[in-house]
Amino acid sequence: MLLLSVSFINVSLASTTEIQPNNSLINVVSGVDSKLLQISSSSPDGFSFNSFDVFSIYNQDLVQIINHASLNKSLRNGAEADVVSIESNNDINLSGVIELVGRPAELVIATKNGSINCTNCEFKNFSRVTLVTGEIKKTLTGFEIDEILVNNKEIIVSGTEGLKAPGVVFLDLLAGSVKTNADISTNLKALNLGGKITPSETGNLSIATGNTRVTLGAFNYKYLEGEVTSFDLGQNVNFSGNNGPIDIYSGSIRVELLSNSDLLLNQNFITTSDMTMASMYQGKNIIPDESVLLRTAGNIFLESNITSKGEVVFESGADVNFSSYSSNQVYTVTSGSISIATVGNFNNYIELDADEINISANNVENEGLISSSNTAYIRAVKSIRNRFGGFIDASEVLMQAGTTFINGSERAYRLVKEPELFMAKRAVIIDVGTYIDFDVDPEGYMREEVDSLKAYIIADKIEIKAGSFKNINPLHQMMTINSPEMSLYDEEIELEIDRVTIYAEDTLTILSDEAILNSSAVLETNSGKIAFFTPHLINERYHIQIIEKPGSVFNTGLCLTTNACTTAANQTLSDDTLEKFISYYSPAGRIYSGSDAILSPSTSAIPSDDEIPRSSFVNDMSFIEIFGDFNVEVDNVLQTGLSLQAEVSLNVSTTHSRRYCARSVFGKCLRKKTRYWVTNAPSYHLVETGVLPALFLVEGFLQGAGSGDFVLNTTVL
Repeated sequence: MLLLSVSFINVSLASTTEIQPNNSLINVVSGVDSKLLQISSSSPDGFSFNSFDVFSIYNQDLVQIINHASLNKSLRNGAEADVVSIESNNDINLSGVIELVGRPAELVIATKNGSINCTNCEFKNFSRVTLVTGEIKKTLTGFEIDEILVNNKEIIVSGTEGLKAPGVVFLDLLAGSVKTNADISTNLKALNLGGKITPSETGNLSIATGNTRVTLGAFNYKYLEGEVTSFDLGQNVNFSGNNGPIDIYSGSIRVELLSNSDLLLNQNFITTSDMTMASMYQGKNIIPDESVLLRTAGNIFLESNITSKGEVVFESGADVNFSSYSSNQVYTVTSGSISIATVGNFNNYIELDADEINISANNVENEGLISSSNTAYIRAVKSIRNRFGGFIDASEVLMQAGTTFINGSERAYRLVKEPELFMAKRAVIIDVGTYIDFDVDPEGYMREEVDSLKAYIIADKIEIKAGSFKNINPLHQMMTINSPEMSLYDEEIELEIDRVTIYAEDTLTILSDEAILNSSAVLETNSGKIAFFTPHLINERYHIQIIEKPGSVFNTGLCLTTNACTTAANQTLSDDTLEKFISYYSPAGRIYSGSDAILSPSTSAIPSDDEIPRSSFVNDMSFIEIFGDFNVEVDNVLQTGLSLQAEVSLNVSTTHSRRYCARSVFGKCLRKKTRYWVTNAPSYHLVETGVLPALFLVEGFLQGAGSGDFVLNTTVL
């Protein structure tokens, strides 16, 4: 540090930087390369209060605040300051460097009626820097700051360098709004010289220091305690950045809106670095925890990246939305842990990657990546939906939904509102499967295509609790109508079954008060068991549509397998045939356990009507594979397969003839004629043209409920 020892002479300020004190206790002099600000003497509590009519720094000028008794005559007799307060009633412009010379101190810059413009501003050698739009209130003795009354004015950070406060322990921005048009950093740079880390502005190593705290609104702030005592939620505030890549670097970052206003985050938050440095503040060793806290009573919109080794916390009194819609890049939140707590809904379209993830919301919808190396805990008061490319990956997944849990989608598209009625109508003959509940879109919505229908939940251990549970693959493919034959494995479609999957390496436990539906999707464990606790388990195909049309029996195997087509020379064969065709087809639902399985009814939602089974298990043209024991504790088990048949009405026409004499004389026939007549012999046949089977495989023991035997009822449609 360069200390300037010169003879101080009061001079007029240059036309660029303007610093005009409003009393004679403050001196501003010109040094060799800087403006020297001789602050007023401090109070017995260590506060130096300095008031200015104008405080504006331009052209990257250096302003040195002199807090050294030998260089500032106002500080003699040991009156050096612990806190330097700079106050103005007007706008404060900071386009340069403010450096502390002498005793370490804190810096408070406050404007009562204006805004603070920081354009390439830098603060050096301060332990704490506070920029505030508001009025400073002193204690009754006038010796220290009691509280700051923060108003609705703004702080603007701009320029190529933004705001820098290297080595500061705390950087506080207190205002009605903050516009970040450039970077903010409290970090240091360093060089590694033979194993010795040396701070250097030209260094290629980054050192995380400081704690950046942005608090916005109209509120009262206790300076010494660093606490908010009261605030107005109705105040409209804003924390915004421009569309460029704005970065905030610090040892920890906190942004809090004391308002119902929305928090739009398009700045990148980075608390990681090559190393972290501890600092002394008021006799305490402060180590940045590399955390990020983002809080508001309104909505949170994240359209940026967050990189942290600590905890990243989102707290909202409304909705939390993580979106990549406005950019081609996929944003990420990478940290030691992620905690999301919102009164409203949480919608995720980006990548979340942490050791621990905790999400609590009214409704949760994931179309991005939620990845945890340990535990992912997701709780929703109402519903959880993982769809349209959503991927949840963890060592342990614990999810709880008060009403509905859906992995996959009920429809193969997104429903979005439109001002005019839009409704798709079509005619069918026979529809089977989950699709029939969603074949007509609700009024006032239109269809929007999605990039992916995939939905994965993969972990070592998975436990899901919900009112109702649905694992749905909405694939339904149109078949060739002129080919009624259906093979058991249509590979093009069957390979799509795993695109909606819940897979546990060890155990999979699903608890549902109403029913568990697996529709053309996969529920699978590798080595552990599957446990279903629900009154009703349904394993089915998403959509099978069958139509009937006139056809010809001669294309079937009827003539080869029976003698119904055998005719004599005087016989002809005709048919009247209705053939069943699969026009839409979905793959089989698949439940696979590498070990044991259990199906036990939940007791909280069992109907009282005697005509309704108290508990049931339906396997509808789908596959159950249990490579262990299967304990089925339900009252009714039904398995259904599908047989495609041609209903054939054959008609064999036999032509008969008889020669007779049309005219005879004296017993002699003069002219003969032949009489012809036809007789018909109708017959009815059923010809199987294709089959969709159901598979129920248990390698170990199959046990039923109670003292009765297990009964599997199989029906062929």
